Amino acid sequence: MSAILFKIAIKCDLCNESYKGKTDKGGILFGNTFVCPNCLIGFKDEIKQFKEMHLIRAKAIEGETFHAFIVRIKSCSFYTLN
Repeated sequence: MSAILFKIAIKCDLCNESYKGKTDKGGILFGNTFVCPNCLIGFKDEIKQFKEMHLIRAKAIEGETFHAFIVRIKSCSFYTLN
């Protein structure tokens, strides 16, 4: 049996910045939207303001790059988190 390889988009869904191979750390999965560390700076204030913390489905592990975070989340059970 041969392995099936998938291309995984490594980008922020808000700013569309590619993070493939970058070392920026952090990020969240908000609903079905991946939010990079740079966008998260202002975005987290809006999440609190509108009381939408319950829509954060996953967070990067401390020290985890945004690239590694996306790969980890997209490779596990098609986002069946929380």
